[in-house]
Amino acid sequence: HLNKQDESYCQTSFQNKLTKDMIFMGHSFGGAASLSAAAVARPGLVRSILVQDPAIDWMTDVGRHALFDEVVVEGNGGVAGIIKKDGNVLYDGGTGGYRNQSTDMNNGGTSPEQPSLHNTSINMQFLYSNEWQDANWGNESILDHLITNNHIGAKNQKCELAVIKDMKHNESSDVHVLMPFWLSKVMNAISGKRQPLDVHRELMDKSLQFLDGMKQQQ
Repeated sequence: HLNKQDESYCQTSFQNKLTKDMIFMGHSFGGAASLSAAAVARPGLVRSILVQDPAIDWMTDVGRHALFDEVVVEGNGGVAGIIKKDGNVLYDGGTGGYRNQSTDMNNGGTSPEQPSLHNTSINMQFLYSNEWQDANWGNESILDHLITNNHIGAKNQKCELAVIKDMKHNESSDVHVLMPFWLSKVMNAISGKRQPLDVHRELMDKSLQFLDGMKQQQ
């Protein structure tokens, strides 16, 4: 916990320094942290979120519920926070499950209004490795379903999902660009089907294209 001196320092350090149009970026748990932080950020502060293989099940409950808004999820063929596609359950609330957001289960009181990433002007890009897509980690399937059917984000919000082929989760790290290719392959840290630098170029190109598309919206 922060003491009063630390709290005062934090308040003065960031005062008037957090301006509009901030971009949150992150990989894996960093992606989960970016989404969670954006969900509770001051309205208008965050313009865009770019995440790679976000560990959504490791997000805070507030952030996870903001991304998979219960009303939006239920409005897409789901019941009690579950979306079904071709008879298969894609989402059941994650590790924390879903609960009634209007009721505090500990004391029976009323909890604050649930934040949502579905009614904001925040642009979002989700990039997944095909390793995570194949395993459906990071809830790639449900996000793809929502984005494809235009059920996520506001009307003027740019939201997209792409999968990088022949890529493993660890290849987002620059360590494999610096390491000898044969060593990364022996460690089974990369797919081995393409050079890590090529993977990074594709990640960079897709991110820059997304950001350029945002500029054209302005």
